[in-house]
This record gives sequence, C-alpha cells and structure tokens, in this order.
Amino acid sequence: MQTDRVVQIRVPRPDRGADGKPRFGSGYLVAPRLVLTAAHVLGDAVADGHGGVLVSQHGGGQFAATVRWCRHDDLVDAALLEVDDGADWPVPASLHDLRAHPPQRWGQFIGTRPGPVGACGFPRLQKDATVRRVEQFEGHINPATGGPGGRYDVLSLDPLPAFAPAPGSKATKWSGISGAALLSGNGNLLVGVLCRDRKAAHGARLTAVRAGDLLAEPAFRTLLHQHSGWEPILEAVEPAALLAPAAQERDLRSPAMLLQADVEAVSFRDRHTELADLRDWCHREQPQTLAVRVLTGPGGQGKTRLARRLTALLRDAGWITGHLRANLTDDPAGPGPDWSVLDTARPRLLVVDYAETLPHQVRRLIEHLRTAHHPTRLLLLARAEGEWKHETLNATAPT
Repeated sequence: MQTDRVVQIRVPRPDRGADGKPRFGSGYLVAPRLVLTAAHVLGDAVADGHGGVLVSQHGGGQFAATVRWCRHDDLVDAALLEVDDGADWPVPASLHDLRAHPPQRWGQFIGTRPGPVGACGFPRLQKDATVRRVEQFEGHINPATGGPGGRYDVLSLDPLPAFAPAPGSKATKWSGISGAALLSGNGNLLVGVLCRDRKAAHGARLTAVRAGDLLAEPAFRTLLHQHSGWEPILEAVEPAALLAPAAQERDLRSPAMLLQADVEAVSFRDRHTELADLRDWCHREQPQTLAVRVLTGPGGQGKTRLARRLTALLRDAGWITGHLRANLTDDPAGPGPDWSVLDTARPRLLVVDYAETLPHQVRRLIEHLRTAHHPTRLLLLARAEGEWKHETLNATAPT
C-alpha cells in the first residue's frame, strides 16, 4: 500500500449551523487528482458534479473536490472525487510518473482460500481531542463468504482499544474508516473499498465493495482512464506471484521498448483468423476440462501479441486469464511453484511464453491442471519444436 495516497474526506453540513460537525470518512488516491471513497460518506453531496467536499492528506490542508461518479445501492457503495483544478494540490510521490506504469492495479479473489488484506484510514478509535490519526488495519478475507455478486467481509482478531460512544450516537469504533481502499496482502492489488462495520462481538468484521463490481461500471473505468492514461484491468490475487502483471511497465522513450509485445505500443491488428481459431478452441466443449495447445514460430512473428489479445478478450468475457512470469526457473529436482493458487471455479486460460525453456515446470503445471473441474485452457508459446515437447521428463503417463 502506498500510504502517501491515504486521504481524509470531510463534507460540511450547513444545515447544522457553523458548529455542526461535518461528515467524515477516508479515501485513497487512484490517480493524481482522483480519490476513491465510499458513497455514503458524502451524504447530500452524492450527486454527480456536486462540490462541497473537502479532501486532505494526513497533516495537510484541505482542498475542494467534486463528485465525478457515485453509486449507492445494495451492491455498490463507492464514489470518485476529483480534486479541483487550480488548487495547489501536492501530488504524492508514488503518483508522479504515470508513463512507465499504471498508478493502481486492481484485483479479485478467484478461489476460496483465505487471503490477507490491509487498509489505512481514519476511524474514530484513532480520534483524540484535536485530530484523527491513521489506523493500519490488517485482516483477511474468506472469498466465498458473501456468495457470488456479494461483498467481501474482512475479518480481524487484532486487539482493539475500548470505545464508548456518546449517548444516542450510532457511531462505532470503526466510524470514519469507510472509503478506505482495501489492498491485497502484498499491497499491489486494490481489491475493494471499505463501507460498513458489521459490529463484531470480538475483533472486527468490516464489509468492502469488490473491485470487480467497480470496474464493471463503464463510467468508473472511463474516469480512471482519463485521469491515468491506463485502462484498468482486473487481475487474480492468489496467483499474483506466478503471473505477470496484466499491464506491463513501459518506457516509450526507448525504441527497443516499442518492440516488446507486452507493451502493446500499437493496437492489435490482423491475425483475425488465428484469433478466431483460438477463441473457438477456448470456448469449444472438450472431451476433458483441460485442453493444451502449442504455438511455435520464430521470434518476432506475433505469438505473444496474439496471446495477449486472446487473454484480454476472454478476461472481458469473465474468464480468469494470465501469463506466467518470465523469471520462473526450470529446476528438474525442485518442488516448483504452488500451482494450487491458480485454482478457481471459473473458466481460465493460462499462457506460458518460451515454453521450451520450462519443460519440467510445464509438465508439473499440466499435472496440476488435469485435476480441474472447470474449463481450463493452457496455451504454450515456443520458438521451435523439440525434445521439450515430446520427452516425458518423469511426468505421469496421462501428462
């Protein structure tokens, strides 16, 4: 998590007079001037284009912001605020360079194993006589809890300070953390935004809107693209250490970088026949849930670019897709990666580039994927045929 992006949200309430306390919440910068928060924090300022919202970095001054997108219903409780132009807004250091990499990656849990998450915000339990201080919240998510189309419940048993609300107050010790971004355990993938305290009898149980439901909103995606120059992509959380980031870093000042397929410096074109064939292979019913296909050809012929286009199309159709990281090693004797992080109840497509350099890992991967109960496609890219493709290398007979 980039802590320099954590902000406070205040919404004045003129109807309560000069001494009326403002509405208060947390937020997170997903672009230099674009803040993600919870919609209910805004109160009467929820209308698109409504001003009257104040944003401040921890220990800094307050800056006016305008609501650019908002949705508040049973599924989604979130909003995007734009810090007004002309303000002397101090852009956090982690958001200075948007040319080389996207300002924020987005994630979703694809399996059922508990996953660590964290958030930073300004709950009431960190309030003293003059300020609210930052609380770093750590917990975990049981992804199946809440069911398909629901929200994430974040659980924690960390000890908390005593809290006694004022008589008649509905506030809880976590009031004020609504709007805080929820990030995966390694801090790279934003998986949701906190929106509710479930008032657990012990520890904490907070509810978060899922990032996938946010990115399903075209207007939300458009704003992210306008403010960052990058199209937001939803990535799988559990296998993040095995799969390459969906949006690769790029430095368009380097001519050599322009030639890399994963940079996608130009839009995809041609190869429509091959792409249609691969899509048909993915969607066509197979005798077994796992189907493997090999594409071979000299370097520079477009294999990787074609595979990236295929993964993008299937991802948009609800598949779990990814390319294995290029830094995996092919140790014949080692145990290899934990392939179970790839397990999911959704259809999936995995791509292995330079498969000829990973013959043992490819066989171990196939061994694991053979146990799949849902459609699974494995696309192997290689520069040449050879022993890597035909030798058993101690694999079992079916593989």
